[in-house]
Amino acid sequence: MGESAVQHIAVTQSSAIAQFLAEEAGTYAPAVLSGFYKTVNRAQTMNLLVSGIETPSIYLRLRSFVYCDGCFEEGWQRQIQDIKLAEFCPYHQKKYLAHCPACGGDFKWWHALHGKCHYCGVVLKCAPCTAQDCRHEQYLVQSLKTHNQAYLDKVMRIARNLGSVMQKKPTAPEASRCQINEAAMLIANNDAHGILQHLSALHSIYPDIDKSWIAARFSGFKSPEVNEAINAFMKRTSFSQDSIQSDTPFLLTAGQARRKMQAEGLRFASISGICQSVNATRKFFTNDDIFALSLALEEYHAKSAGRLPIAQSEMWTTKEVARRLNVKPNVVQTYSRDGLLPFYCGKKGRKFFLPADVDCLLDRLQPPHYIAATCGVKVIKIRKAILESQVEPSYNAELHWSYWLFTSEDIQSIKLTLAHKKSRATEAFPLILPNLPADPVFFAKFLSYAQTAKSLRIEKAAVHELIKWHYLKHCYISLKKIYIPKTEIQKFKQKYLISKTTSKILKISVNRLADVLQFFGIQPLIFPATTQSRTTAIYRKKEISKFAIHLSTEKPTENQNYLSITIAAKRAQVSEHTLRALAYRNVLSHVAGKSSFYFRPSVLDLFRKKFSIIETLLAPMGFPLRPTPRLIEKLYKYYTKEIPPRTNTAEFYRSSADILSYLNSETPIDPPILTKIKKAAHFFRPNVPTLPPDCILLSVALEQFRISYNDFYDTFLKKGFVSLIRHEKEKYLNRKDFDKCQHILASHITCAMADRLIFNNSGTSRCLIRRSILIGEHLSNFIAKPLIQRDMISYYLINHPVSSYLKLK
Repeated sequence: MGESAVQHIAVTQSSAIAQFLAEEAGTYAPAVLSGFYKTVNRAQTMNLLVSGIETPSIYLRLRSFVYCDGCFEEGWQRQIQDIKLAEFCPYHQKKYLAHCPACGGDFKWWHALHGKCHYCGVVLKCAPCTAQDCRHEQYLVQSLKTHNQAYLDKVMRIARNLGSVMQKKPTAPEASRCQINEAAMLIANNDAHGILQHLSALHSIYPDIDKSWIAARFSGFKSPEVNEAINAFMKRTSFSQDSIQSDTPFLLTAGQARRKMQAEGLRFASISGICQSVNATRKFFTNDDIFALSLALEEYHAKSAGRLPIAQSEMWTTKEVARRLNVKPNVVQTYSRDGLLPFYCGKKGRKFFLPADVDCLLDRLQPPHYIAATCGVKVIKIRKAILESQVEPSYNAELHWSYWLFTSEDIQSIKLTLAHKKSRATEAFPLILPNLPADPVFFAKFLSYAQTAKSLRIEKAAVHELIKWHYLKHCYISLKKIYIPKTEIQKFKQKYLISKTTSKILKISVNRLADVLQFFGIQPLIFPATTQSRTTAIYRKKEISKFAIHLSTEKPTENQNYLSITIAAKRAQVSEHTLRALAYRNVLSHVAGKSSFYFRPSVLDLFRKKFSIIETLLAPMGFPLRPTPRLIEKLYKYYTKEIPPRTNTAEFYRSSADILSYLNSETPIDPPILTKIKKAAHFFRPNVPTLPPDCILLSVALEQFRISYNDFYDTFLKKGFVSLIRHEKEKYLNRKDFDKCQHILASHITCAMADRLIFNNSGTSRCLIRRSILIGEHLSNFIAKPLIQRDMISYYLINHPVSSYLKLK
């Protein structure tokens, strides 16, 4: 009988081989049977006595292929070698043998029968261990002596949570199981120092694995001792230099890996998701799997928890984009809000931008500050060049000019204007003025350059242009200064006005003055060499006086004659969108400036008196806050100056007098609706309409049609083929709609009705339509679902028995 055959036969006294040998031995049968195991009953296996220690058999985890000579001498080698808690025998404090120390052969179970190696015949002896090595086994033996079953249950439970494998053929190596069992006893004893030493030993065995992954083995335990040991382990910077090389991989369960990644912010839907992401088994993660998870975790954090397309370090923040565009961060926020610059949201709503998107924006559009930086000039010069070249920005959005964006063609125009101004400045002719006389009385009749600018409240550059273009005459020049006669200054004040003075006369804001006057054809003085701002413009007094005479002023209590659209919207208590709609349709008189609309306060007040929001007008009459669509439609079609509403709002504006005259009219335009409106207007309370004659209750009609409400609604009501009448919480059909439905259902039938009344199986009719056996007809554009002819179904039923329909599914 060969070795392979012996491995698969039972060696108990009741086995066939034992009984055969006993029969052959004759009188020596008891001696032969004593060499085989005796079958022990269940009641006899409750407790075993090993090395003077009574051991409950429920805590013996049987396994093969390890050997203890102390257990062999006591005769309990098959029963006692199998507690899966450490690599040492807990009863004799000796190290288990898994291989022959002489030849290195693997152990088989029959080696324990005679205590010798099966291959070389050497007597097997186990090396004793120190008390420090067997410290955990001493805990176990002590608990066995005191019958502390709760402690043993706790150790087993912790070992399972740490990843202990209970199958007869575990996938984890023996060394890993020993590590897990050692850690289980340390946690059970609340030994913080021992846990710290255990973590340090693991780090010395696996120096290439990050400490956080080693500590992840204890992630499922939240006791103070475990937390203290983990914190001390993570803070420790120096470890033993003597690293222990081990071929056994460091293993983590899928749950431990998931808890580690969840603590870092990376979440998977399930454990199988983690396993599939690294192509690992469902039980354990090896060193390679941990490295793969580490890389995935780093990539996940680099992409801001998976929200970004690439690593966060490769993308630009708002401040970095602002530096690239030479603008402020709020300008970048505006560009991204309006869709000019795509962005990605990272953690806490932070915006990140791809450098390629920023470069693509600069290739198409550029802001003024970026143009100034590329041209090497100040931004104010770019602003003046924009106004002088009269280019229109591609992106304006009624924002400040620093937000504008210009195309490459516009930028070329701006640069040409800058070059022209620069060449013109170099070629500018000097002021040809007479020399300063030596008369000392001269200085009392003249003002200097700066004094003139202060007196006229204009800029020095404007004074220079006034002298150049002979608006100020008889000036004198010295070596460093220019002197202007006081008489010329007085004449200039009598003929011209500055912006602030004009604003006070016309009661128009300085910021809106130029735009309003330009609408009426009044232009300020324009000098080719300079571009004046709107607050320092100079106007002809004659034109302003003529305009002021024809300008109808507002009430004395009004501060302004014209209001911007923002202030006007607040005053009229409407939205800017509605105010623009009123202006476009010339319902409100306004001034259409170059940059905005401007309204008179009196016009806004008159509009509020004459026109009203339809909800506000009908509210005292008992109508709801949101009028019915049919009522709105009637008022919309009425011949008044009407403003269509904005999308998804009921912001209707109608003439109050026209609406009231319509409500009081005797013309029977639409009797049901008009009757309802008149009664509501007359009694100022909600109207309860009377039920029209010849109406049929909907439930009665559905019963006659033999159709369900959902089918009736989806077929006839959905697109308005018929309409319902609601009266006192009941639904009715008028006679006309009832006759239409009855006429159609007399010759046709819906799919749901056919399935329920004829085929007794849902979906059969549609299956027949898909197979072109039956044909669905669309009788009207207002009937939502196709209908089937009853004659076609009858013809089909003649040729096919009922049992065949059910096979079509």
